[in-house]
Amino acid sequence: VRCALEQRDVETEVVVVDDGSAERAPSRRPFLDERVRVVRHPTARGLSGARNRGVAEARTEWVAFLDYDDLWAPEKLHSQLRAAREMDAEFAYCGAYQVDADLRVRARRRATPVEALPIALLEYNAIPAGGSNILVKREVLVSHGVFDESLPHLCDWDLSLRLTDVAVRMAALDDPLIAYTQYEDNMGASARR
Repeated sequence: VRCALEQRDVETEVVVVDDGSAERAPSRRPFLDERVRVVRHPTARGLSGARNRGVAEARTEWVAFLDYDDLWAPEKLHSQLRAAREMDAEFAYCGAYQVDADLRVRARRRATPVEALPIALLEYNAIPAGGSNILVKREVLVSHGVFDESLPHLCDWDLSLRLTDVAVRMAALDDPLIAYTQYEDNMGASARR
């Protein structure tokens, strides 16, 4: 939440989705910021269901997703919005650092060039850090389909494939503006298995 609230030069609204946890997520009060809203699912709907609820609750033109184990650079959203506006794009992504649980950098992943992305996505999830990387216009998500709730893993890859299939205009920044963790128990590791 702190990474989202500390974004520079943009107005942010943070929707925290408690996806049916046994312990209720805190209300807005513990965050001490009126930009934070907490919504709760009484029973878990999974990653796609939580993200879709966030899209439904959003009151902004653009939406971005931030998984609990990923980090954004303070200029991520501003840089992506600027690139999207310059390219008249509806979807933006960037490079990323892969870090371990102690936040040590293990690798740098460059952003796949826009013109190569549709083909690369047929082979692998070519947007580093998946869902936590993308910034997309809310109306594009609503009109072209949100996350597929039948997929327990790789819903971000599926969404990227569908968005490139309908030729959504894209912008890519090579700057590594996100750090995503890679460790044995996270969803990415489970999906690879």
